[in-house]
Formats: sequence, structure tokens, C-alpha cells
Amino acid sequence: SIIRPDSIYHIFYHTINEQTPHASYGDTIWHATSPDLKHWDRPEAIIVVGQGPWDDGAIWAPEVFRDEANNRWGIAYTGCDASFNQSICLAFSDNLRHWAKYVYNPVAEVDTTIYLHDKDGWTDFRDPYIYRQDNQWHMLVTAAQNIGVNTGVIYHGTSDDLLSWTDVVPLFTHDGAQPWRVLESPQYKVIGSTHHLLFGEF
Repeated sequence: SIIRPDSIYHIFYHTINEQTPHASYGDTIWHATSPDLKHWDRPEAIIVVGQGPWDDGAIWAPEVFRDEANNRWGIAYTGCDASFNQSICLAFSDNLRHWAKYVYNPVAEVDTTIYLHDKDGWTDFRDPYIYRQDNQWHMLVTAAQNIGVNTGVIYHGTSDDLLSWTDVVPLFTHDGAQPWRVLESPQYKVIGSTHHLLFGEF
């Protein structure tokens, strides 16, 4: 996640220790700044794995946004338990450097009556993207549904306060030759009168 709230660029990203046995074990979210996207200051660790059972396996995919109503910054990220069941967590900051995890994380979890879920194994519900539109918060998330076959979808949730989310119909359902592949890291942009939905296929 990269933002430029003033003359300085801020980048937020997660890392994986070389000592860990699997590429999924993302354990730290970092913050670095640059005046020109070429020269960067020393990164600072801002969020680490392991406050609760929802994030004791890994943390991934930070998405930073501005919460003007509360005069603060928010960061949404994926929290994984030890079995890599995934949920969406939040942290907040006044200055982009010091962050506090929301005490009641996770704020959004997979609805096991709608989305594919394996309580003892991998569950797709990750890569949050948050934006504000029509006086509401919106969140897009990588997920999978059992729609005849296991189908990748982009979950779409709405909220008035960032803390309680209502699941609305998926924003997009995989319509390609391999619909079981999930749609990762969604982003939504409106440029002029055109709406753009971006994602990668996993």
C-alpha cells in the first residue's frame, strides 16, 4: 500500500523471514518513506504477528486509508490463524508511524454458510481493499464460494463505522476457464466516468 498524504511517499508492506518454513508465513508489516520513490529511509516495523489466535500464523496485505471523521489513519490487513484460516483485521494511527491493533479484531470473518471454509486448513478470505463511497465504507476481499464448483469471488462488504460489516452480493465472480482460482488483491478505482476493478488470479 502506498500513499502520499503530503510531499512524502509512504509505503506499507509485509515481509517473510528466510528462516520460516513456508512462503505464507508473513510476520511483520513495515513502513518506509521517500521523497522521490528512489531514496528510502530505514523501514520501521509497525505491526507484528501474534496478538490473538486470529493472527498467530501470519499477517499479510496491508491497505492504508484515511478515516477523516475520526481524524486518524486506518490500516486493514489479513490475519491468519495457525491453520491459515484468514480474516480481516484493523489497526489505527494518528501519525502513520505508531499503530495499535483494534482490540476486537477481527472485524470481518468468512461466513461459513456462504463461503468455502476449512476450520482445520486454508480458508480464502484475504487482501482487503477499503474505500469510501456514497457516505459508506466499502471493503473488497479475496474469497471463494461453492457455486456449483468452488468459485473465486470478490467479497463486497459495507459499513457505517469500519467496525461492523454487512456482506452484500459479491462485486465480481470468476467467469474464466478456471473459476476455482481466487481473485487476489482487488482494487477499485473510478477514473472519470469509468469504474475499474483490478485483481490478480491465483
